[in-house]
Amino acid sequence: MNHLQYQTITLTEIKSDQRFYLRPGNGRCGDELKASVSAAGIITPLLVVEEDDSYTLVHGFRRAVAMTEIGTKRVPCAVLPGDTPAFDILRRLVQEYTLTSAMSPYNVAALLKLAENFSEKERQGLLDLGGVPSRRHPPEAYLPLLALSLEAGCGIDDETISAEVALALHRYPARFRHTLCRIILDLRPSRQGQKELLEATRELARRRGITELSVLEEIYEFCHGSEGNPPQINKALKRFLTGQLYPRKSAAIKEFNRFIASLKLPRKAKLSPSPNFEDDRVTLQMEFPSREELASFWSQKSASANRR
Repeated sequence: MNHLQYQTITLTEIKSDQRFYLRPGNGRCGDELKASVSAAGIITPLLVVEEDDSYTLVHGFRRAVAMTEIGTKRVPCAVLPGDTPAFDILRRLVQEYTLTSAMSPYNVAALLKLAENFSEKERQGLLDLGGVPSRRHPPEAYLPLLALSLEAGCGIDDETISAEVALALHRYPARFRHTLCRIILDLRPSRQGQKELLEATRELARRRGITELSVLEEIYEFCHGSEGNPPQINKALKRFLTGQLYPRKSAAIKEFNRFIASLKLPRKAKLSPSPNFEDDRVTLQMEFPSREELASFWSQKSASANRR
C-alpha cells in the first residue's frame, strides 16, 4: 500500500468527492463539532489524494466543513500519492473510518456501492477490514438503504433505527421501508420495541389476509392521530397492538386496571395479575423508604383490623 505523507494544506485546495461519502449528510456539520474544532483544532488529519493541482478529500468531510465554517485557512492532512490504486484508497478509507466508529449498515451500503466494480474477493476483504459480519447478510440487504431519505439514513447511521430492522428492510417495497422508518424516527422505540413492531405487522397481515403495508399504514395513522409525547405514544401503540393481536388479553388488562382503580391503593403500591391471567391470583408489591416506615404502616393496619 502506498505510504502516507503528512502536511498542512490550504482548505481551498481540497475538493470533496461524494463517491467517498460513507455517512449520510456528510456535508452537514453540527454546532458541537464546530465548537470542538474551534477549541482544539482537529486531532486526526484529513485523508486526501494528491491530484495535479489540488487534493481530493477521502475522509473527514464534516471536519472539513467545520473548519471552513469557523474560518480556518489551513488544515493537517494525510496525503496519498495520486497514483494510489483505487482499491488501496478504499482500504485506507475503511481503516481511517474504523479508528473512531464501528460501521453501521448504512456505512456498509455506501462502501459496497463504492466497491461495486471490484471482485467479490476484494469486496469481502474491505468488509473484513471494517469488521462487518457480511456472511450473515448478502449485499442486497444493504444497498436499498441508500435509497432512503436523508433523515432515515441518519437514523440508521446513529442507530436510532436498529441494525436488525435496517437489514430486514430489503425484503419490503420502498413505500413500506419509508413508512416504517417514519414511525421509528417519530417515536424512537427501543430495539426490542422496533422488533415487536415489525413482528406485529407481519402477524396481523397474515391473520387478516392483507398486505403488510396496509397494516403498517394503519399503525402509522394510529400514531399520527395519538396525543402525547413519543414515550406516551409508544405505550399507547403497545396497547393498541396487544389489543389487535390478543383481544382477550387486552380485555382482561382493561378489566384488571378498572379493578385496581376501584381499590384506591397507596401511590407506591403495585398490583400484578398472574402470568397471562391464567388464574385469579394477584401479587401486591409495596415500597417503603425505611424499615421504620414499614413497621409503622404495618402496626396501623394491624390496629385497624383489631378494631374491626
